[in-house]
Amino acid sequence: MGRMKVFVISIVLTMASSASLAGGGGCLAGHYQYFDAAGQQVGAESVGCQSNWSWGIRTDDAVFVASCGEAS
Repeated sequence: MGRMKVFVISIVLTMASSASLAGGGGCLAGHYQYFDAAGQQVGAESVGCQSNWSWGIRTDDAVFVASCGEAS
Protein backbone atom coordinates (compact mmCIF):
# COMPACT_ATOMS: atom_id res chain seq x y z
CA MET A 1 0.00 0.00 0.00
CA GLY A 2 2.88 2.38 0.75
CA ARG A 3 4.36 2.08 -2.76
CA MET A 4 0.99 2.70 -4.37
CA LYS A 5 0.54 5.87 -2.31
CA VAL A 6 3.97 7.16 -3.34
CA PHE A 7 3.22 6.33 -6.99
CA VAL A 8 -0.11 8.17 -6.93
CA ILE A 9 1.41 11.22 -5.23
CA SER A 10 4.24 11.36 -7.78
CA ILE A 11 1.75 11.18 -10.67
CA VAL A 12 -0.35 13.98 -9.16
CA LEU A 13 2.71 16.19 -8.62
CA THR A 14 3.92 15.56 -12.18
CA MET A 15 0.54 16.47 -13.62
CA ALA A 16 0.33 19.62 -11.48
CA SER A 17 3.78 20.82 -12.55
CA SER A 18 2.99 20.14 -16.21
CA ALA A 19 -0.25 22.08 -15.95
CA SER A 20 1.58 24.97 -14.31
CA LEU A 21 4.15 25.17 -17.10
CA ALA A 22 1.53 24.77 -19.83
CA GLY A 23 -0.53 27.56 -18.28
CA GLY A 24 2.36 29.97 -18.49
CA GLY A 25 3.53 29.62 -14.92
CA GLY A 26 6.40 27.67 -13.52
CA CYS A 27 9.54 28.62 -11.74
CA LEU A 28 11.17 30.18 -14.82
CA ALA A 29 8.36 32.55 -15.71
CA GLY A 30 9.36 36.19 -15.78
CA HIS A 31 11.09 38.74 -17.93
CA TYR A 32 14.57 39.94 -18.79
CA GLN A 33 15.46 43.61 -18.76
CA TYR A 34 18.33 44.62 -21.07
CA PHE A 35 20.61 47.60 -20.40
CA ASP A 36 23.20 49.50 -22.45
CA ALA A 37 26.69 50.51 -21.28
CA ALA A 38 25.30 53.69 -19.68
CA GLY A 39 22.82 51.68 -17.59
CA GLN A 40 19.74 52.73 -19.55
CA GLN A 41 17.13 50.06 -20.23
CA VAL A 42 17.06 49.39 -23.97
CA GLY A 43 14.86 46.30 -24.15
CA ALA A 44 12.93 43.56 -22.40
CA GLU A 45 11.34 40.21 -23.12
CA SER A 46 9.20 37.74 -21.20
CA VAL A 47 9.78 33.99 -20.98
CA GLY A 48 7.42 31.29 -19.76
CA CYS A 49 4.46 33.66 -19.48
CA GLN A 50 0.97 33.07 -20.90
CA SER A 51 1.44 35.82 -23.42
CA ASN A 52 5.14 36.37 -24.18
CA TRP A 53 6.20 39.84 -25.32
CA SER A 54 9.39 41.67 -26.20
CA TRP A 55 10.58 45.14 -27.15
CA GLY A 56 13.86 46.91 -27.86
CA ILE A 57 17.22 45.20 -28.24
CA ARG A 58 19.01 42.43 -26.35
CA THR A 59 22.36 43.14 -24.74
CA ASP A 60 24.77 41.14 -22.61
CA ASP A 61 23.86 43.27 -19.57
CA ALA A 62 20.56 41.64 -18.51
CA VAL A 63 18.61 41.23 -15.30
CA PHE A 64 15.94 38.54 -14.78
CA VAL A 65 12.79 39.54 -12.89
CA ALA A 66 10.43 36.80 -11.71
CA SER A 67 7.25 38.54 -12.89
CA CYS A 68 5.25 38.29 -16.09
CA GLY A 69 4.15 41.93 -15.90
CA GLU A 70 5.38 44.20 -18.65
CA ALA A 71 8.61 46.03 -17.91
CA SER A 72 8.88 49.77 -18.34
